[in-house]
Amino acid sequence: PHKERSVSSFVRMAEFDAVMTIIETAKRNDLDVYGYLLYLLTVLPKWGHEHTDEQIDSVMPWNSSLPDYCRQTYNEIQLPSAGDTNNEL
Repeated sequence: PHKERSVSSFVRMAEFDAVMTIIETAKRNDLDVYGYLLYLLTVLPKWGHEHTDEQIDSVMPWNSSLPDYCRQTYNEIQLPSAGDTNNEL
């Protein structure tokens, strides 16, 4: 039981480190962290477990084709309303 908790704690810490790395990399690339995380959490699940190098490159924080809301401040982001089906997020 103790060994299982140690492994579980290690996995949670690794996941935390990965998220913090994404956040810090977004900051260093002058991205809005909230907007960038929103983008990642919207796009990545669509790929499932299979992805191409091109897909990974397309979501890197230094990619110039990221959506505008990744570069806006939180107050500038215009989220779609509940009834708006034409907005892509």
